[in-house]
Amino acid sequence: MASVSRILFFLVLVGVFIYGINFWLNNKTYTFDADSVAEISRKHVGKFYITAKTAGHEAAYRKVLDELRRRYPGHILPDNDLQWVFVNAGGWMGSMCLLHASFTEYVLFFGTAVDTVGHSGRYWANISDTILTGSFRQWKEGTTKSQMFQSGDTIHHLAGDATSVQWTAGTWMVEYGRGFIPSTLGFALSDTVFGTNDFITLFYTVKVYFKALLLEASHYMVYLDDMGGQLKDFFQVAFTFTSKQAAVVADWMVKKASWLATVSAQKVNIAADLTVKHTGQAVDFTVRKVQQASSYMRKVYTDYTS
Repeated sequence: MASVSRILFFLVLVGVFIYGINFWLNNKTYTFDADSVAEISRKHVGKFYITAKTAGHEAAYRKVLDELRRRYPGHILPDNDLQWVFVNAGGWMGSMCLLHASFTEYVLFFGTAVDTVGHSGRYWANISDTILTGSFRQWKEGTTKSQMFQSGDTIHHLAGDATSVQWTAGTWMVEYGRGFIPSTLGFALSDTVFGTNDFITLFYTVKVYFKALLLEASHYMVYLDDMGGQLKDFFQVAFTFTSKQAAVVADWMVKKASWLATVSAQKVNIAADLTVKHTGQAVDFTVRKVQQASSYMRKVYTDYTS
């Protein structure tokens, strides 16, 4: 019975965790969006910029990278942190160059120099790929036909979907993912850990991901520091204004209290004068009445004795 209770408690915790992550993903603000990344990528489709030192797709990647840095300053890894790393997952093999990563987004270059095919993986994230060169074939779950994509096309892989994927040699693309990114690492690293046992590649992958996380953390620390400075200035202005207002109110209250004291003193003096005046009148009236009564009594006594 105790074990059943523990299982139920664990399931409740998992449910709360999933609900919390989904609520966060649905309500947070994102840095990138799929349409913008695809738009930037499509500008350089077919423009191979072939030079003596670089292949066509490499020069195109440089153009995309420069534009991403202009549009999203502080969110793209510097050149000395960019590294092409092998990816073995789902039976296929490719190579990636991570540009940006957080807990909810990533942007990377991806491609392969050889034909490769395998399972797409099933993710807690929406993923889109815009092809710069080459071709890509996708066979969706529940269908009996595949679909071919060419340079300039954008492929969307929605959260929870699974497909068969195939790249032709020389296919290079720009990929953007949005969702709970740590959940994708299990599939992305499983073949490396349990298949190829290439722990050097595993180290490179984890290292570049943590570098990207540190870059994002430093960006938001600078943002929070700037916000803190703005809040400090705001509170200083507010405190100065409040102090001035408090001084004005205090001065008004002092003046009002002084006026009330003066008026009260005047009222007391008037009341005292009226009291003295009326008391004097009452005493005079009483004395007159006593004198009149005394005169009357003497007259009566005189008349009686005579």
